[in-house]
Formats: sequence, structure tokens, C-alpha cells
Amino acid sequence: MLTAALRPLWRHLIQHQFQLENGLTFLAEHVRTPSISFDLRMRCGSSADPHGARGAAHALEGWLWKGAGGLGARELGEAQDDLGLQRGGGAGFEYTRMSANLLSS
Repeated sequence: MLTAALRPLWRHLIQHQFQLENGLTFLAEHVRTPSISFDLRMRCGSSADPHGARGAAHALEGWLWKGAGGLGARELGEAQDDLGLQRGGGAGFEYTRMSANLLSS
């Protein structure tokens, strides 16, 4: 769910919102360009780092791009680059996030 402070700012953009049984909430908006984007925010920011393990949230964000489906980090990155995928992420105080954007060719 959006915080009360952000709800007025996003109300005009969000066209679809639904929540899975596990609490994962999806927000969707229609855009005019042929593209797809996502921004995944996990409530495990630096404020949740264990004592003596500062940087754990940032390490988690880095691991999310380190390979999948039998591909290592380099191969996955090259495959994403070949598609034109722009990827990003970071760790903030409250959230760790990863995002990706892809324009249709």
C-alpha cells in the first residue's frame, strides 16, 4: 500500500492495483510508449542491517543481478544488454530496490 503522503501524488497515475496473498502489491499505469518497466521495493533497507553487518541491504541489491537461469552475472548482464535493458537499484534507509526498463524495438 502507498503511504498516505504519496497517495495523492500517485492517484492520477495508477490505473491498476492488486495485492497477492503474501502481501506483494502491484501498481500499474498505462504509458503511451511501447515499453515495460518495473521497480521492486523490498522493506529491507539499511535500517534493517544486522548489528555489525552494515551494508547487508546493499549486498542484497547487488546479488539480485548476479545470475539466473543457469547464467552467471556476466552472461546475464550481456543478455540484458543485448535486449537494451536498463537496470538499476540501490539500498536506502527503509527499502532496497531493483528496477529495469525496456523499450520495444
